[in-house]
Amino acid sequence: MPLILRLAAAAGVLFCTAAAAVADPPSVVGRLSDIEGPVSFHPADQGQWVLATLNFPVVAGDSLWTDPGARAEVQIGPAEIRMDGQTEVDILRLDDNGLVVRVDQGVINLHLHALPPGGAQVITAPGRLDLLGPGTYRVDTGHPAPGGAPPPTRIAVLEGEARLIGQRTAVDIQPGEEAVVAPDQSTLTMVQAEATPFDDWALARERREVAADSLQYVSPWMTGYQDLDRYGSWTSVPAYGAVWFPATVAVGWAPYRYGHWAYVAPWGWTWMDNAPWGFTPFHYGRWVDLDGRWGWCPGPRIARPIYAPALVAFAEPPGAQVPHAARGGPVVGWVPLAPGEPFHPYYRASPDYVRKLNSGHSLGYRGPAGQTAPPATVAAFRNGNAATAVPATTFTGARQVHQELLQGPPRQIAEAPVTARIGRLQPMPEARLGAATAIVRPSPPPVQRPAAGWQDQARQRPAFMPRQDIPRPVQQTRPMATPQGWVRAPQHQPGPAGHPGGQPHPQQGGRGGGAPDHH
Repeated sequence: MPLILRLAAAAGVLFCTAAAAVADPPSVVGRLSDIEGPVSFHPADQGQWVLATLNFPVVAGDSLWTDPGARAEVQIGPAEIRMDGQTEVDILRLDDNGLVVRVDQGVINLHLHALPPGGAQVITAPGRLDLLGPGTYRVDTGHPAPGGAPPPTRIAVLEGEARLIGQRTAVDIQPGEEAVVAPDQSTLTMVQAEATPFDDWALARERREVAADSLQYVSPWMTGYQDLDRYGSWTSVPAYGAVWFPATVAVGWAPYRYGHWAYVAPWGWTWMDNAPWGFTPFHYGRWVDLDGRWGWCPGPRIARPIYAPALVAFAEPPGAQVPHAARGGPVVGWVPLAPGEPFHPYYRASPDYVRKLNSGHSLGYRGPAGQTAPPATVAAFRNGNAATAVPATTFTGARQVHQELLQGPPRQIAEAPVTARIGRLQPMPEARLGAATAIVRPSPPPVQRPAAGWQDQARQRPAFMPRQDIPRPVQQTRPMATPQGWVRAPQHQPGPAGHPGGQPHPQQGGRGGGAPDHH
């Protein structure tokens, strides 16, 4: 082989190896969609608890804590995790391969419109709970009292089906059943599952989403889609297809202007919108100005869309400086992308990731080797007149953008060159904690976590199941047991002299079995 061909082949191998080595960020992300009362948040890359912020992205490694009387909700595509008061939830896994959460104390209500391709699991002290299909599940681990005996764990399947895998055996939990597991895992009793006031609150929120019109136009894997019908309406526009219009916005409103920037790993700079609906339209799709009215275009309905931290193009006005001496320094600007304009990540990503991220939004653009070049200045973007510029300290300090807008010379902003070097801006501590007004809070009470680990299992499940009323009654109270597994709860039986003191009678033929996972 000629030397030049060998060098080219070696270069190709190195390029492919380097591309494969790029660790792409996850395509799915969670969102803090409801906060009622004091709720604390522990970002994965930080060492302290802070006051939770609405619309903040939730990723693997994050933890949440609700104070007594508080409640919170996390949306993850078609899944919703709702937390009652005095509850701690740790996100152990959240990516394309599944969802795994741990509940050490408190109560959660987990509703699945669809099961993630890699499955969904809840880790509790008695073992791993595999959620086998769409449905509604309540996990109550109780609240350990200082110096007192740990409470039992109660797992209710209000709708769906689950399997609890413990250190001894595995048992299936059917709709309308509730498993009560002793703290030492010695007994497991099945009782009828009945809805609690917390379940009623969760169901009321679910019912707002049953007849969601938005699912005609967007995938349920667009995290936050549940709020679109409540805060806006859909219209068919010939040039763009389905377009969503927010019902109410402020005078002078423009996309990516009313909110602040936060630094969220692994993406980096992430837009945090102030509107309660301000998640999906700023992390998927594109924006367009139609006769002075802003509309959001989701683009073609894609089964598994990829989350983006902010669908904008950043710009640095040449030589621009803040005109106020007290706030002197460089300027940062950005422009919202319009339909047909691709997003170029400012964080590490593979070419395949970029291609999938822009699927359905790259019309008319074929890259450097194609016929159409990407815009080089703000004026070249279709939404160039909606560009926003602020002092760099406003950007890196997580301050409210609309309160510190810069009104520079129009030509200077229009001719600002596009930059992909936004990642070089170092975030202030406020940006890493989510907001400039972050309040440091104490961590929740510690609990003793189980030694057993967790293991995800890929499953093929139905894509969607409509919501129905709860609960479904169990015909009888029935303990679950296997000869080598859990035994039924002790019951007093008459002894030989008519005194209590008989031994529990093991139930034969119960469901269960399967090899437990040990880690």
